[in-house]
Amino acid sequence: MIKKITSGFVEQEFDDNGKAVSQEFYQGENVDYENLFGEPVDCPANEQDFVPDMIQPIQDLLEEPIPANLLVASNINVTVEVDIDMVISFDLESLMDYFEELIVGNAGALSDISFDMVGCNPLTHVVYFKVDAVAENVTGAY
Repeated sequence: MIKKITSGFVEQEFDDNGKAVSQEFYQGENVDYENLFGEPVDCPANEQDFVPDMIQPIQDLLEEPIPANLLVASNINVTVEVDIDMVISFDLESLMDYFEELIVGNAGALSDISFDMVGCNPLTHVVYFKVDAVAENVTGAY
């Protein structure tokens, strides 16, 4: 096993309120290789290079159902946090039902649901999904 250690710098962007928006790693030219004991080794002859992508900040995390008065004929675009054990144990239909309950609660229904995993945090065992949908049959709206 060989570790590749690349020097460079990280550029981070924040909105006017100090909330993280994005980050990018700029790879420098200084690269070192080490074995498992931290001793320097030569570059592997068949090294496969890859882009060191960084996980982007999660925006607008939904923490409670959206109020019914904001759901009337609305297109929904939110980020939700799901425990990784739930993601593993749910099938696709159950996951969509969970998103519907989380986003609109008992106030209505969602149609045209689509979602993408946008990140995860192995330390807290959560997965983040960006969910797009249309709110329909909303009750309690004015």
